[in-house]
Amino acid sequence: MISIGVIAGDLRQYYIYSHLKSQNYNVEYIYELTDKDIYILPVPFTKDNISVNCMLKHPMSILDFIGNISKKSTVYSGYFTKDSKDLLDNSQIKYVDLMENPYIVSENSYLTAEGLMSKVIQNVPFSLKNESVILVGYGNCGKKIVDLFSKICRKMYIYDIDSSKYSLNKHKNIFCIPYSEIPNALSKCSLLINTSPNFIMSNEWYIKTKKEFFIFDITSNPNCFNTDELKTYHINYHFFISAVLLQKNTK
Repeated sequence: MISIGVIAGDLRQYYIYSHLKSQNYNVEYIYELTDKDIYILPVPFTKDNISVNCMLKHPMSILDFIGNISKKSTVYSGYFTKDSKDLLDNSQIKYVDLMENPYIVSENSYLTAEGLMSKVIQNVPFSLKNESVILVGYGNCGKKIVDLFSKICRKMYIYDIDSSKYSLNKHKNIFCIPYSEIPNALSKCSLLINTSPNFIMSNEWYIKTKKEFFIFDITSNPNCFNTDELKTYHINYHFFISAVLLQKNTK
């Protein structure tokens, strides 16, 4: 019987393990590498192109990980970098990039959006029905976030560096804006959701935010926002790491 090791990560990893277990697969939730036919890792496979993105008891480089598994094994994850693919290929390790499957991408994006909405509702002291939101990044996750939040929020302002991603507005409360309009939108909104790791909020824009303003950042890129400015303007900043919402003390 094929053996499967689901390597510890965020809650999605445990859901995968629980589902496979319920279907009577020979599966184990592991914090240390043991001999398995299949390894299921978190997505992305690596965040820094050096180490494997997972919660093993002893952090591993990609090279160490490859050196500790059998060439007969298959690795399942997503968003493999070119370098990590080259290393796996050179070691004759088979791998499957889950994020090349449109269905999985869509489902993962929806779960991210759904989890985000839950956390926003838990952490803001106002009803979304009366508030406007800025969304930065209109990719797979951004589109699902718009689908959910636009049904509740008063208005949504969307910015993406690639304006070709914009489709015709299907709802009268959705507005696609250029970069130059972000400061004006900030003055109208109580919430900014960032899905783009390449977005850098200009220091002059912080003064445009409302007295009670919240930022939810799902990129885990610490350089998108200026920590000093967040403290100066008492902005509530939340970010995701391994699907867990954390809050920086910016007050």
